[in-house]
Amino acid sequence: MISNFERKYGKYAIKNLTLYLIAGYVIGYMVSLVNPTLYGLPYMILHGQIWRIVTWVLTMPEELSIFTIIMLILYYQLGQTLERTWGTYRYNVYLISGLIFTVVGAIVLYVVL
Repeated sequence: MISNFERKYGKYAIKNLTLYLIAGYVIGYMVSLVNPTLYGLPYMILHGQIWRIVTWVLTMPEELSIFTIIMLILYYQLGQTLERTWGTYRYNVYLISGLIFTVVGAIVLYVVL
């Protein structure tokens, strides 16, 4: 089934998505340095702050340490390897579906608790 979608929508796949994700981390870190109150609790999504569905991805650890830099380097290396192995489209599906399912899981967990 994914092959049919890949033939139809494969041209829309984002190449080097890992690099964009890491750039988003860096931008998110810079934004949190400038305005630390911008990020809040995830339950605010249900109160109309829809942008929080996307901005949680850009949230970096609170302090920039050697471990954060190592994490970003490993993200990049792993992402590039997966993209070369699986192909751009399947890697995009993997990352985007992971983001969507994480948001859905958080909302379900919030509603249940």
